[in-house]
Amino acid sequence: MRWFIPYLLVILALVIGVMFLIPTQEWQSQINDAIFVANFVMIFTILVALFIVQRGYVKVAALTVLLMLFGIATYLTVVSFQTLHNPDIVIYLILIPLAGLLLGKRPMIGFAIMAFCAVLIIAYLEWQGYIASPLGQQTSVNDLVIMLLAITFNTVFLNAAIGRAEAKTEETRRSTAELSIVNQELAHSQAELQQARDKLEIRVSERTEELRLANSQLQAEIEQRQRLFDALHKSEANWRSLVTNVPELIATIQTDGLISFINRPVDGQSAAALIGKHAQELYAQPQYQAVFEQSMQQVIATGKMITYESEIEVGEKTFWYLNRLGTIQQAERVEALILISTDITEQKQTEVAMHRMQKMESLGVLAGGVAHDFNNLLTVISAQQSLALLKLPANDPLRRHLQKTMKAVARATELTHQMLNYAGRGKSEQKMINLNELVADNIHLFSASIPKNVRLSTTLADKLPLLYGDQGQLQQLIMNLLLNSADAIGGEAGEVKITTRRHELRPAEQSAWPWAGQALKPGPYILLEVQDTGCGMDATTLAKIFDPFFTTKFTGRGLGLASAIGIVSAHQGGLHVESTPGQGTTFFILLPIVDEPVSAPDATASPITTSLHGELVLLIDDEEDICEATAEILTTAGLNVIMAYDGPTGLAKFRKQQTTIKLIILDLSMPIMNGEAVLQEIRKLDPAMPVLLTSGYDEYEVMDRVQEYAVGFIAKPYTVDMLLQTVHQQLAQALGQKNALVIA
Repeated sequence: MRWFIPYLLVILALVIGVMFLIPTQEWQSQINDAIFVANFVMIFTILVALFIVQRGYVKVAALTVLLMLFGIATYLTVVSFQTLHNPDIVIYLILIPLAGLLLGKRPMIGFAIMAFCAVLIIAYLEWQGYIASPLGQQTSVNDLVIMLLAITFNTVFLNAAIGRAEAKTEETRRSTAELSIVNQELAHSQAELQQARDKLEIRVSERTEELRLANSQLQAEIEQRQRLFDALHKSEANWRSLVTNVPELIATIQTDGLISFINRPVDGQSAAALIGKHAQELYAQPQYQAVFEQSMQQVIATGKMITYESEIEVGEKTFWYLNRLGTIQQAERVEALILISTDITEQKQTEVAMHRMQKMESLGVLAGGVAHDFNNLLTVISAQQSLALLKLPANDPLRRHLQKTMKAVARATELTHQMLNYAGRGKSEQKMINLNELVADNIHLFSASIPKNVRLSTTLADKLPLLYGDQGQLQQLIMNLLLNSADAIGGEAGEVKITTRRHELRPAEQSAWPWAGQALKPGPYILLEVQDTGCGMDATTLAKIFDPFFTTKFTGRGLGLASAIGIVSAHQGGLHVESTPGQGTTFFILLPIVDEPVSAPDATASPITTSLHGELVLLIDDEEDICEATAEILTTAGLNVIMAYDGPTGLAKFRKQQTTIKLIILDLSMPIMNGEAVLQEIRKLDPAMPVLLTSGYDEYEVMDRVQEYAVGFIAKPYTVDMLLQTVHQQLAQALGQKNALVIA
């Protein structure tokens, strides 16, 4: 028993030190190294203290342990946390009563003074900038005052309590001495027994009063403990309220896998019903139950936190969760596990949308490149066939075959336009458009394009705002959606409904429009809905419907919806699809509203009647077939042509015959030296030289790149009439304005 109390006090100090050396999660990354040093010092000091206790120096051992705890708290505060805002600062408040209990009043006051000075020094270092919290926290004057008052009041109250206890002890010692004297007197003199009895009665009376006072003090202590218990109960209630209201699912799990606490219901089961059940029941799918079981065993074995993801399907929606499974330890022993599950559904949806946007952007670049190369080939075919038609007599039977081929070239050109639309590069004529009027003016065309078993209806909002865009592309967009809806209905009777209305896009809805290729800005939009009663689509089909060349039709090309998303993207709009198998599909399209009218360029131009022959034209194109065919067409029209198959050669020929060249036809995409670089050099040599750019890309994309220069443009593939008319116009304007810059 003599050794039990010293050992108990040392172990109590050890447990308190370890408890406050365990960092909170927000400080974990900051004190990994420091906690190792602190634990090492603590273990070494405790071993030394036990050795001293065995030698009989109990107070020295207690003083050693208390100084160790004070040093560790000061070390962690200054070196790791670097602020009074840290969990280990509470050790100062605990050391003071420990010093009083183990060593007495004076050591307790000494430790209080040490803590008081340490807090002042740390605050001074922090305010002077010698130390700074890694988490950006800083001690305020109020924090310092509260801490110093806590140390002061703690010391004063404990000093008073220990003083009273020492006084009572001294008084008890004196009483014992007096009683011993009385006993000695009783042994020496029987005659004084009565007197001793009287004195004893008096002493008993005094002791009774003392016991009454002690009983009153005990009652006060009981009441104080009750208040502490009530405060603890209130603190626990606050903790439970906090845990219950956080968005994460939090559960404490015993080492056998049974749930001891959970803060919310799961899958229709209340939190109370889940208590005592195995934590595997939190997961509906067997694979995640297995993942949890494996993770639990690993956490118990290693003591390290494990993170894993899981998903839950609720109806047609899927929810993703990030699960963190860690340990609850006491005295370095795993007592229980804690599971925190965070809903990351929105993050997952954002990742999927970003992946889809990157995929669509990559496919758009591919489609634009294919369309460009295809237009070059069509230019050669169209030019050669046009030359053949010019050279054949009007009644030659071969003309019929060539004309059919020219129609096929025209259809192929429309196909490349669809590919450019998919790539978001298919802009053409932009103007102010009333979407209701566009639908109403084309309703008969739309109705004639779908089977008779499909009924077309419209619900158009009144006073719909205007939008700025390309009327032909929007008409094609609606037509593609209608044809897709009609195909989904098939041979049975069904309905396709077109609806327009104004829609205010809120910030919370931005993630619901992932198909546009860019983030939509909150604000007013026009909402176009195309809803059908067809067969609908499952999630797998819905994820692929906008991929180019993906189709569920035997004769389809898979470009209708692919071009639709390109048109929406070109108009800075958004697109969303909802579909349920067996119930139909609804396409939602957002188009931005134009607050102020946009003035469209004047397309009218005065007719040019000047007849031009014999002018010298420089033709620069890396495609030899295109270059030769174009040169032959221009030569047939009476112009003189010199050709160059790359940029440097073209510049050399221009420098040589600069005074005689009247027009330069320049391809934009060439190896070695592209058309933009060639154009810059030409402008340096002759700022007024007429230049006609040609490219397989769209005019708007090309002109955006060279908008600082005054140039004309003709898109590939071009017909003989288009080429001659454009060249004729460029030459006529150049001659009429005497080397003025020409803007096509």
